[in-house]
Amino acid sequence: MPDSIQLRARTAELTRQKRRRRRQGNLCFFAAGIGFGTTIYLLRAHFTQVMMSDKRILLGGLVAFVCSLVWLGASGESDIRRMEEELREIEQQRQQR
Repeated sequence: MPDSIQLRARTAELTRQKRRRRRQGNLCFFAAGIGFGTTIYLLRAHFTQVMMSDKRILLGGLVAFVCSLVWLGASGESDIRRMEEELREIEQQRQQR
């Protein structure tokens, strides 16, 4: 019986973590989309101003920031897949009992 309670507690905890991680990942992808759109706008509308001044460094920083946001979102999705696999294993254990 205690194992069943532990499995339920672990399931609840993983479900909470999965929801929170999904929200974080979605927020990262959303922010990356805004940053990517801003980058495209700056390059299309102000190419000469950006490339011929010291603002190239800022543009490079924006691109690096966007890349890091995409990486964070992707790592969150990877964590979610791992949690879902663990939830499936727990469900199999509960069905075997």
